[in-house]
Amino acid sequence: MPLHGELLDAPKVPGSSFSIQLVVLVLRMVIEGAVSMRAASRISGLICEFIGGHRFDGLSHATVQNYLLRVGLDQIDKATETCSDRVWIMDHMIAAGSLKCLIVLGISADVFAKLDRPLEHRDVDVLTLIPTEVSNGAVVNDQLMELAGRRGVPLAILTDRGSDLKKGVELFQQTHPETISLYDIVHLASRLIWKRLGKEDRFSQYRQACCQCANKLRQSPLAHLKPPRPKTKARYMNLDPEIRWGRRALWLLDRVRGGDLTDRQKKRLDRE
Repeated sequence: MPLHGELLDAPKVPGSSFSIQLVVLVLRMVIEGAVSMRAASRISGLICEFIGGHRFDGLSHATVQNYLLRVGLDQIDKATETCSDRVWIMDHMIAAGSLKCLIVLGISADVFAKLDRPLEHRDVDVLTLIPTEVSNGAVVNDQLMELAGRRGVPLAILTDRGSDLKKGVELFQQTHPETISLYDIVHLASRLIWKRLGKEDRFSQYRQACCQCANKLRQSPLAHLKPPRPKTKARYMNLDPEIRWGRRALWLLDRVRGGDLTDRQKKRLDRE
């Protein structure tokens, strides 16, 4: 079959038993097709089996991950140009053991101003990825100073105003007062919501009642009506499913009380 030569017998990736075409196909599944690494691994095995090879000729999910990391590292190493109108977007990635990584993305303010859609991954460059065991204002400032020396002083820095990032940006601004500090609007809105609802007894009672309702409806004929599970992390950034469920539940109760149900719904919904 024609594809056999293209995917299995084509030139190999240096130091690997996999062909360049097969690796590129799998990486495109993940990057462009939004396919998980495990799913891409299984699909690559099925493709190899379909074109006359063996399922084990495909890439394992660990191999897919390694190739993705190589592509990312190559992009970081090649990004050397400086830019004075760039906005830095920075945050710490989820910790792995005692390590966490500071990641800084960059986009030109002029490029961002011309976008007619929300920002996407392909719009930004990865400027640096720094693993660290200790993060405080002084450490973040040193990291920003080193990055500015390589990539130029940014027009602005966008953060979630975590204590270490906030202090680090403030120290950086003492040396570079022209840099603007921006507050991520999602975290700002979340904090404002927390200030308003976090200490509200009625809201706490609502959440408690939702949990009790979920426990009562689970594995019952009305299980499809149970409220969503509340988030344990970034709770006030994910309130919309809880509030949306509450509005729909009130609408349903109004219909039940008013008798505005079809015969089929009356059979399915216990009025009590």
